[in-house]
Amino acid sequence: MLIWVFMFLDIVSLIAITVAHFSVVSGIGIVILLFCAAYLSLKALIFRETMSFIDFGVAIYTVLLILGLKSFVYYLVLAWFLYKIFFVVQGMKS
Repeated sequence: MLIWVFMFLDIVSLIAITVAHFSVVSGIGIVILLFCAAYLSLKALIFRETMSFIDFGVAIYTVLLILGLKSFVYYLVLAWFLYKIFFVVQGMKS
């Protein structure tokens, strides 16, 4: 059950980062981005494993997005989240 909650929050984070990357963010979007950065950072601090530390890097990139930085890193973040989602779904099928 917990894995589905994390997957849902990862999908929310991915959508928020995607919307911010393509400059569709304002007001409430910044609050959602801050929530996503906090969620990813907290998860890294709690679990202290390699995948969670990569999420911490994504959280840092999310904060940089709020400050206006946009770069190719978005596509790495996209690949990372798609990788995680794919393997969660595959793991739940078996």
